[in-house]
Amino acid sequence: MLGHLELTNVGPAPKLEIDFAERLNLITGDNGLGKSFLLDVAWWALTQTWAREMARPPRGVHEASISSRTQGNLRGSTWLPAPTIEWDRRSQGWHPANESEGDARGIVLYALVDGGLAVWDSARNHWLAEQLVEGEELPSFVFNPTEVWQGLTRNGVSLCEGLIRDWASWQKEQGQPFDQLGAVLESLSPSADERLVPGDFTRLGFQARDIPTLRMSYGQDVPVVHASAGMRRIIALAYMLVWTWQEHVKASDLIGEPQSLAHLRGLRPPHGALARGRGRAPASRRPAPRARTRPTQAPRSRRSPPPRAPRRRSVLGPLGLLPRAARGAVIRVEPQPQPYDFDARVRQPGHSALAELIGESLTVQRPGPRRSKKADRIEDLRHDDLPPLWRRCLPQLAEAYRRICAYSCLYVEPFTGTDTVDHYVPKSLDVRLAYEWSNYRFACARMNARKGVAAEVLDPFEIQDGWFRLELVRFQLHPAPGLPAELTARIEATIGLLGLNDEDCKQTRAGWYEDYQAGLFDLPYLDRRFPLLARELRRQDRIPPFAPS
Repeated sequence: MLGHLELTNVGPAPKLEIDFAERLNLITGDNGLGKSFLLDVAWWALTQTWAREMARPPRGVHEASISSRTQGNLRGSTWLPAPTIEWDRRSQGWHPANESEGDARGIVLYALVDGGLAVWDSARNHWLAEQLVEGEELPSFVFNPTEVWQGLTRNGVSLCEGLIRDWASWQKEQGQPFDQLGAVLESLSPSADERLVPGDFTRLGFQARDIPTLRMSYGQDVPVVHASAGMRRIIALAYMLVWTWQEHVKASDLIGEPQSLAHLRGLRPPHGALARGRGRAPASRRPAPRARTRPTQAPRSRRSPPPRAPRRRSVLGPLGLLPRAARGAVIRVEPQPQPYDFDARVRQPGHSALAELIGESLTVQRPGPRRSKKADRIEDLRHDDLPPLWRRCLPQLAEAYRRICAYSCLYVEPFTGTDTVDHYVPKSLDVRLAYEWSNYRFACARMNARKGVAAEVLDPFEIQDGWFRLELVRFQLHPAPGLPAELTARIEATIGLLGLNDEDCKQTRAGWYEDYQAGLFDLPYLDRRFPLLARELRRQDRIPPFAPS
């Protein structure tokens, strides 16, 4: 994270110094004052590369410098001052000290003004950097608008397949990348009434490739290439976020380097009403410090108010990387009745799709070309052959279960969380249950992915209150004493398979507990957000005197 930037004799002002807020920063100013230029320099400070033309001092100025301060590399969360980089008149370039180049760890994404995107990934750019001669600029992935959609190739090597090919591939596979893409699109949607939802494939004329579509609020599937300019920008950003993370994970495994965001999992995410911006915390708070800019005609930075404490919320929550509700513990979940329109919107179209996939006649008519036959019997269908019609009921599933993840027992935030429909009996084991409400569990993306097809995970519908105990010292989860040996073994297997006792889980529980003890919210609020902890506080008599219960 970039915390401080200082420019001398670079850009439209002789001197500019700015302190950035931890999250959202708004840079405003008239045309020509250097807003885009400031973003270019910020990108360079984080990546040591230029996404566009290199910044230079004005003519006649021979001394210029750039200095910055960053936070969040693999060494931890300490602020790291970078050396002041001087302009080299002889080489006409900026040359950072060698020792600073090796500190770059992470992912940086820059949405360029022309519709292009630039990506720095320490894992992927690492192997490119090793091929450079001394003093040469470190490379990055810079996409023009066409390359974002059609793919990026350099020196005959394909570096990215592009939005259209990757989206189509992910949707056919119905795996984690497509789930992440759907979650990011939903998070970037204009409103709950105008959600960006992937539709069915289409063909444009005689082109021999599938074109992804968006299902509009009025029911029509619109090819992504025909979307409005603003919509295309949102789609491109969503795609690039998912592509960057997916490629980073693969590259990290390939070169044996830890994933660059692993250190964030050791940081406790924000807790309490204040950190979530719900307005339930005490009113007196530290005022937001102002960004310092000099001179006054340079771009100004409006900063969002900082959190009460230095806790961080990752912007990657929609990807399921650091979902707030992906950590906690399980308690009994009461089955809820199916929505009144579930049969017409999900079950009947789903059964019709199963019939279509084995070559039988449709029982529910639908627009578009007929699906090709995949098998002779329903039992022989693969789970990735099934159209994801269960997503139609995801908002109703979330509402029915109060947005509490069935496996983590934590509230899934509507904007930063990642909602999924978990099939308790996996589709790969019984495709007939793919469109049955009784087989659905509301879950965040991480718990859904960790559960996978594991049959050992206890069904939240069958768990009884009291089977799991949470101790409030190390915040570990364990089976309650006195249970039968077989049940104890299954509880331990559930804890292990879901990773409910890893470090981020324990730190998250500790954070909720500390925020409650600090009075940031009351017990009824905790009941709605982390019911397991609320139950354990009552059972262990940890409720402060006079606190509402």
